Amino acid sequence: MKRVLVVDNERLILAFMDELLSKEGYQVVRAKNGLEALDILKTYRAQIMFVDMVMPKMDVSELVAQLQAFLPETKVLLISGYTDETIARHGALNSGQAFLEKPFSPRLLPER
Repeated sequence: MKRVLVVDNERLILAFMDELLSKEGYQVVRAKNGLEALDILKTYRAQIMFVDMVMPKMDVSELVAQLQAFLPETKVLLISGYTDETIARHGALNSGQAFLEKPFSPRLLPER
């Protein structure tokens, strides 16, 4: 069973993602911000991370950089309510990074 870490400061998004991914057979761990995510990853190694691009306590690019240094094999999917064009315009989305705009359909989630 693959372990997924969902990082989002919105309680409802965390609950939605937990329910959605659990139904698909993933083990879900949740974090409310980047600092909590890094702390959780010390104990629970995740194969996949869903990371909201706008969170308190840590910039998403800093979180992804630290994650890739610590767990380079972990796949990261950035999620946001902002459009990918808006995010790219502000330089927050590096080319090649996977991005999913909220709200999204469960059909758009990566295959196991």
